[in-house]
Amino acid sequence: DSDGDGIPDWIEAGCASPPTGNAVCPEAGRDTDGDGTPDYLDPDSDGDGIPDWIEAGCTSPPTGNAVCPEAGRDTDGDGTPDYLDPDSDGDGIPDWIEAGCTSPPTGNAVCPEAGRDTDGDGTPDYRDPDDDGDGIPTNEEHITDTDHFCTNTTLDTDRDGTPNCQDNDVDGDGIPNYLDPDSDGDGTPDAREDYPHPNPPPFAHDGVPAWIDPVYRLYLPIVLRNR
Repeated sequence: DSDGDGIPDWIEAGCASPPTGNAVCPEAGRDTDGDGTPDYLDPDSDGDGIPDWIEAGCTSPPTGNAVCPEAGRDTDGDGTPDYLDPDSDGDGIPDWIEAGCTSPPTGNAVCPEAGRDTDGDGTPDYRDPDDDGDGIPTNEEHITDTDHFCTNTTLDTDRDGTPNCQDNDVDGDGIPNYLDPDSDGDGTPDAREDYPHPNPPPFAHDGVPAWIDPVYRLYLPIVLRNR
């Protein structure tokens, strides 16, 4: 284990089992992140700001050629082990973002929150399908490209010019929806609003999920008083 990351060199060179008889592994010089350092010498093979030893399941840097318990772990089952996968949990959010970096790290820099576990469930965000534990999957609380939450273009809670249906921080509090327990800032946790609106306008915005539509809560006291 030349780089002491808890992942044997033969794994990082692309062999499926320890080679015998001077056999050469198929990707002996593989450099996943293209930083000029082959994976077997690179402490962060995929350059995501999370050291390989963390992505291989160790709780502290291994010593004496110790092997981490999940050296070949593949969280999202896409055939690429976490230590080589730029999005280990396949939620559409790069690992470096879920590890607290504001831009892609360079030079083997470690992101400030490499092991961050927002919901305290024991699974770090970069491996967690629901980072904030609100019952709404991370990939449904984060927009990638044009995969919007809904089609409404008039509701804009934080008045930032981006409609709620297209906004990754609906209430503008600086916490992205996928980490925010109350994405629309209406005082009701997302965990209690994980449903399509059953109410027509003006008690809700047609087609806007409750967790990003604060209007329903605004009208609720009126509705209750008139019952």
